[in-house]
Amino acid sequence: MIALRAAITMAVLLQAAAPLSAAGTGGCESFEFPLAAELEWMRRETATPVAAGATLRAPPAEAMTVTLLPMAVVTFPVPPEGRKGEDATLHGAVIQFESIAAPGLYQIALSHKGWIDAVQDGVTVKSTAHTGKSDCEGLRKAIRFELKSGPLTVQLSSVHAPQVRLTVRKVD
Repeated sequence: MIALRAAITMAVLLQAAAPLSAAGTGGCESFEFPLAAELEWMRRETATPVAAGATLRAPPAEAMTVTLLPMAVVTFPVPPEGRKGEDATLHGAVIQFESIAAPGLYQIALSHKGWIDAVQDGVTVKSTAHTGKSDCEGLRKAIRFELKSGPLTVQLSSVHAPQVRLTVRKVD
């Protein structure tokens, strides 16, 4: 009986810890690649306000505060790569950038749990790296993409908040 209780307790503890370990812990200084600019931008009081469906000339050199919509009403140009299904608590957005000036490695960072897709020429760009931490206030995840110059669409999906901060920055 004691062994059964111990096994059940261990199973419950492991299941409770799983969501935390999925994104990793270790704080804001333990991401897989440098995110100092993104952290600074995310923590500023001001950010560029952006509504779901907006088109901007280029990514600003600061965080954007994006107001999302319920996933059920977002029309994605390309089906999101992330979690699918009907969940009324999840949000999403499509943001268009008229131009990425220079080709190269870019990182797109998000303040909350959710999925990020980069789309160019009607095709989802495969990520080259990703990192995430569940215990970094203001920055949850960042994804790296090799982008070409020209238009870029950023799709946010399965986000657990109605408003997030987002950054898009060329890696130096």
